[in-house]
Amino acid sequence: MMTMASCMAACKPLLYARNNNVICIRNTVDWRSLCTSACVWDIELVPRRPATSYRRNFKLRSLFRRSTNQLLSSGNSTRSRCLSTFSNQESSPPSTIADLEFRVEELERLSRLQRLATHDLQNIAWPLLSECLSLPFTRNENSRSGMSTQQDRHERAKLCNRILDVCLKEVEARRVFLWDWLQNSDESTSGTNDNSTDKFSPTAFWNETPHPTKEMYSLVFSAWRHVIESCSSFSIKSTDAMKLMESAAQQASSLLSLMEDEYSSDAAFIHAYNSNVQKGSYTLLRMGAVLPDVRNYSEVIGIWAQCIDGSILRQSFTLCRDGSFQKRLKLEATAQKSMMELLESMEEDLYENFSPNASLRKRPPPDRICYNIILASMARQMNPSLYEMRLVLQRMMERVKYELERPDNETEDENSAEDINDYAMTFFPDVFSYNALIEARANRSAMFASDKQQILSQPSVSQRFQNRSAWRRQGNSENLSHRNRRFTSSEEEAILAEQILDEMCHLSTVSVRPNIYSYNAVIKAWIKTDSERGLSRAVSYMRSLALNGHNPTDSQDMEGSQVPMKSRAETNEKPPTVFERITSWGASLLSKVDPGDSGADNNRHRGSPGANVRSNMQSEKYAKKANFDSRGASSSGGRHYDQNQPHQVFAGVGMASRLIYLHSASNGAKKNTTHVQRRDTALQSDAQAKYLDSFALSRERNENESEPIGPLPNIELEVAPDLKTFQLVASALERHGSVASAKLAESLLQLLEDFYPTLSPDIAIYNSVLNAFAKAAKEGSDVRSRLASAQKADELLCKLLGKERVESGLFPQANEYSFLMVINAFSNATLAAVSAGNFTDGQNAARRAEEIITRLKLQAFRTNKTTIACYGAVIRTWAFLGEAERAKRLLEEMVGMSERLPLDRIHFNAVFDVCARDLASEKDLNRAISRLSSIHSILVKMDSRGGYESINVDPDASSFNHIIRACYSPWTTSRAQDDESSRQKALEIAHDCYSRMSQDYNSSHRPDAHTYTHMFKAVACLRPSSIDPSSDKYGICKTIFHACCRDGHLTKSSLWILRKMFQSEDEFAVLILSEIDHHGDMNKEKLLRIPEDRLFAFLPEEWSRNGRNYKSLNKHKQ
Repeated sequence: MMTMASCMAACKPLLYARNNNVICIRNTVDWRSLCTSACVWDIELVPRRPATSYRRNFKLRSLFRRSTNQLLSSGNSTRSRCLSTFSNQESSPPSTIADLEFRVEELERLSRLQRLATHDLQNIAWPLLSECLSLPFTRNENSRSGMSTQQDRHERAKLCNRILDVCLKEVEARRVFLWDWLQNSDESTSGTNDNSTDKFSPTAFWNETPHPTKEMYSLVFSAWRHVIESCSSFSIKSTDAMKLMESAAQQASSLLSLMEDEYSSDAAFIHAYNSNVQKGSYTLLRMGAVLPDVRNYSEVIGIWAQCIDGSILRQSFTLCRDGSFQKRLKLEATAQKSMMELLESMEEDLYENFSPNASLRKRPPPDRICYNIILASMARQMNPSLYEMRLVLQRMMERVKYELERPDNETEDENSAEDINDYAMTFFPDVFSYNALIEARANRSAMFASDKQQILSQPSVSQRFQNRSAWRRQGNSENLSHRNRRFTSSEEEAILAEQILDEMCHLSTVSVRPNIYSYNAVIKAWIKTDSERGLSRAVSYMRSLALNGHNPTDSQDMEGSQVPMKSRAETNEKPPTVFERITSWGASLLSKVDPGDSGADNNRHRGSPGANVRSNMQSEKYAKKANFDSRGASSSGGRHYDQNQPHQVFAGVGMASRLIYLHSASNGAKKNTTHVQRRDTALQSDAQAKYLDSFALSRERNENESEPIGPLPNIELEVAPDLKTFQLVASALERHGSVASAKLAESLLQLLEDFYPTLSPDIAIYNSVLNAFAKAAKEGSDVRSRLASAQKADELLCKLLGKERVESGLFPQANEYSFLMVINAFSNATLAAVSAGNFTDGQNAARRAEEIITRLKLQAFRTNKTTIACYGAVIRTWAFLGEAERAKRLLEEMVGMSERLPLDRIHFNAVFDVCARDLASEKDLNRAISRLSSIHSILVKMDSRGGYESINVDPDASSFNHIIRACYSPWTTSRAQDDESSRQKALEIAHDCYSRMSQDYNSSHRPDAHTYTHMFKAVACLRPSSIDPSSDKYGICKTIFHACCRDGHLTKSSLWILRKMFQSEDEFAVLILSEIDHHGDMNKEKLLRIPEDRLFAFLPEEWSRNGRNYKSLNKHKQ
């Protein structure tokens, strides 16, 4: 007898079968064996029938069925128990995947025990499906938590599929039951009224079918999109993440196909049922399945678009074509192909290229959102193809032409013609389409800049230019002015982005005007060039956007509220107006801009009250009209095209000309007025004259100066900078790393706070300014400027920590990264001061950095990696100054508050190094041994590997080498001979470090050439007396020398130290010959006759196979 589990396992969902098969459902179960089940169906897969027929194969193999009364009777106890389970869990929302999975299992059990109805869909399935996506997810996570988030979202998406599968199973079961009931109904019931209450009503039964809604499908699409978003950030490093992304996108495509097949199956069933039902006796059934619309298609296209993110590839090493890189490129190619296939399938049904039968159901035609999603994904590629993006724009214009030339559009009503024209214009490329083009240019600019940096960083490339002959360099210098390019590839892409922006300003027939996202993309294109000219151009755009809309006549009142009355009374000066303050912003950097870049001057005149050139130019430009003849060509253009040959018209012309042609061709027969927005001829000629003059001036300039670019494009009147604009420019100034750029970033921040407070800046832009000061403190011209930059960073941090500012809640609060940037600024200033010989200023800067640590402790921050990095920066600063005790105290404090977080060994190595240097000047041997034991105990805790008192950091070879060097540092100078016990303790510590390094052959701290050199020095300093070959001292030397030769770490320095260790040359020769297996021609006399500086070359090469790589240890005597 077949059990319930086996029957339900045979009931395969349509989700897994309908892509390549149709389902033939047959009732093969004896209902009397399933006393608690309404119906269980055995599913058999048969080959799919031709696509022209949507009828299902409803062949019944047996006529076993339950009676109507048995079918409609419900188990009230079972339903009540399941509903109570859901109601109890709805009161407390689930917090884990296990809770959600339990509720899904309860829904599946309810579907097996009882038929699901519309009531269950609304009260159980829909809330549960929404809850699978409603739980928040954190974004700031490390790689491990990111992996857990990825798994969590994947499990939620699978639960959403299971919920949808339950509903589809119930829909299929009701179809089969109704078909079975229709085929086996008696003729005696043919006169029964459908509205009778004591008989079975197929219409009421069908109306209770829980058909999934479009919203439910959209939620499942969103679940799979969340899976891709959780994998995208680290997919370049994980092959499994890339596979999961592709699998999630394919699941979304399969779900869309399931949605189409479900609608087709429902339509076929309704048609077959209504054709065979007795008319007049029963009411005809209605469609319940939902038809996928253009929104569902755009959701799937957007899911595939999430797989494309070229920024991840550009951040990695593009020249390293490893397996992960190639797989990521393959994933993006697959996503691009899938999106285009979906778009082409929608266009095929629209244009009826392969479907001449109009009775068949067609896919919804694509709208502008579908095209824009594809354009945006193309722009995010690592190497965006502008040709392919132009082809997508061409598809959009072909859609417009199709809508205007449809045969059913023939009408003489002017209102109808305008409606048709307005509907067709909705498919024109809008501002988002053109923004995608500009973004593509910006990404190409970043690609060329990154490739250039990586190529120049290769040593082979730099040597290629250095090793040229003298006559070839001379010939190149003579022809440099003729062959040198005016702009780099990145700058050319930025210029082309500006051209697209200018093209948007002068499009005809449609109101496509640049928005702030357009200008941000152009600013990004110039910033990605990584050049002085690009940064100056980006600052010019930022300045023009800030000036836009400000009138100096109205700015005095606004400025009156910004400047305190007390400051005005003290200075007795008229405060600067808003216009003057914005105009002065960026003057330090823009003063270096070439004469051709006159955007700042143009914007200054543009905002002046006397002329108001900006408003007049816009009004004149938009009021201009161009008359088009019936052939669709401009009467003022000089070109005449044939309307019936669009491929000739579109050849070699810009996007604006194409749009002009399409609209003029459509309105030529309808006699509609077309407003063409063109440049004023006089203004255009003036701009060209200025550009030519600047270009002429550039020829007389030095070759090292930048070439002129020309004036900035006009800024739209209602466009103002947003927070992204400020962040882009601030990040660029941060990367520049000069004192002028840091001051400019500070002025940018002041501009944001004073005149754009509604943008609500976050702490990221403040941290960018702090990092700019930190880099200025590292790369400043002199010590004073570096110390001033660090002081500026400290003042900005104090401003962020101000009591009134924090209590107001209107400004962001400083985080751990803010403190780290200020500490780095003082650390860089300390390094600069000490390097310049100003040790006092270096110590003062280090004290200021330690004071930042004190302020950090007062904050309610949780210990994390950034907090530990703050301590590490101060520790390295004190270690650089030689303050061993201060550095060691901060290190112990950092270990105590780390809370078992992973630490960085570089901080420990810095303390060990400064302790070794400081012990060289220690005269108190007892104190020296005490300090040596202290740092040795720290090393032992590092090497404990999971012990109770262990430190969560693994030492490396440098950690042990510093301790070994510290052991003999106090005895590098002459000492008294009555300290044998202190020497013995120091030697024991050194030998313990060496033994720990030699124990594990697979560890990361195996002895290297420095280790053996330091060990020979330790034996030489701690055992200065003559060494007897039969004593333990000689045995230690022989053991270390044997290991050194075995590992191939012998160097000239270690050999020289070993030779000077012995008082007799014979003892040294015996030690060397003892390691040579077969002496051959080498004997003691020949060995001693070899000059000291040439002995290393006569020894076996195996002894120094690894030591030759240490150049510092293979120089002359030390």
